[in-house]
Amino acid sequence: MCLSENLTLRESLQGYWKRVEVNRSNVEYLDSDEVYTVYNIFNNSINTFYSFRKNEFDKGYTLENHLISDINYIYSGIKKNSGKVLLGFEGMLSGEKTWKEVVESGGEVFSVRFSTKDRVTIFFSDDYSETYIKLDDGNLPIHLKDVLKQTSNEIGVNMNKKEPKVLGIGGVFFKTESIEKTQKWYQENLGIVPTGPWGTIFQSRDIDNPDQKNSFVWSPHDQKTDYFNPSKKEFMINYRVQNIEDFVKMLKEKGVTILLEVTEYEGLGKFSHILDPDGNKIELWEPPKSTTVE
Repeated sequence: MCLSENLTLRESLQGYWKRVEVNRSNVEYLDSDEVYTVYNIFNNSINTFYSFRKNEFDKGYTLENHLISDINYIYSGIKKNSGKVLLGFEGMLSGEKTWKEVVESGGEVFSVRFSTKDRVTIFFSDDYSETYIKLDDGNLPIHLKDVLKQTSNEIGVNMNKKEPKVLGIGGVFFKTESIEKTQKWYQENLGIVPTGPWGTIFQSRDIDNPDQKNSFVWSPHDQKTDYFNPSKKEFMINYRVQNIEDFVKMLKEKGVTILLEVTEYEGLGKFSHILDPDGNKIELWEPPKSTTVE
């Protein structure tokens, strides 16, 4: 199992995949069946694989199978079985067996190996493997887009709903005896020019979407500020997130202390405050709709 240290299995498999190669009995050939697999796109609250195969008669795509699995169970299975996961197809589709029952009864064994973050090979046996490449919306055939939309409507979920997760650091806030003196020192010595009385905004392009603008806020606060309360620390970190509503809901289910429910401020975005185990107050921030970098 060759997963990136920075990505979980769930994050790595998220998205659209096209089967491009099949290796059966050690004979490798390019796939001609146009098989596409979608993982956890339709509904981020469940872990789902949807596979679509091209229908040669009408050149459209049909839903081939629907496998619901517990990704945490899979991940623990990978660690216990040296990269091998038990997966059973029979019984699950008809609903006759639960995922656990399928595994315990000796389902099919396969291992997942990533050569890059956009390429994955699944080994079902020593002489049978399939290789998939990751696609974005722009690479999807129009017929597949139609059936994806139709399927999402049938199961009553929003296909465009993004996975709740942290995207990066949105800002650093820290206490100081004198905001004016601190800003002056950083400007004269480090060249950090204040954008306003509250600090400085650094802007950058998103690596995956160069037209999107990301902001990082550097902000000194008065020593007597209560903005960091109930934390007693001298700093607070802001994390930029997507789908903040579902993210905070997920944190609640895990027992994380929520100090501020999701609150939206016009022109600034959505915010929430939580506490980590060390008593540090954390600010979660979902920016307003993205703008482009000029």
